[in-house]
Amino acid sequence: MKEMLKERIKERIGLEADAPGLAMRLLVCEQVNFRDVQGLKNLMGMQEIDGGWEAGQLFAYASKNLRIGNRGVSTALAVDAIGRCRFWLSPVYFH
Repeated sequence: MKEMLKERIKERIGLEADAPGLAMRLLVCEQVNFRDVQGLKNLMGMQEIDGGWEAGQLFAYASKNLRIGNRGVSTALAVDAIGRCRFWLSPVYFH
């Protein structure tokens, strides 16, 4: 299953995503030993002036056209993803 997941993740690389979606994608990349350096840079660039990340969309009620997000959860996901993946930016890291 891990190889199938890795292939599906590769398909998503480079696609537009909000902060929580991109952070979750990076966390999965890290778990399957796949790098998305540009995605990591994009996530880091999404940090807002106060240090947090946008709420993004974590859940939706399609029947009511209602989208639910939480800035705290988005920020926690982004901080976790950056913390786990920042070594990708190191010049001594080769994969």
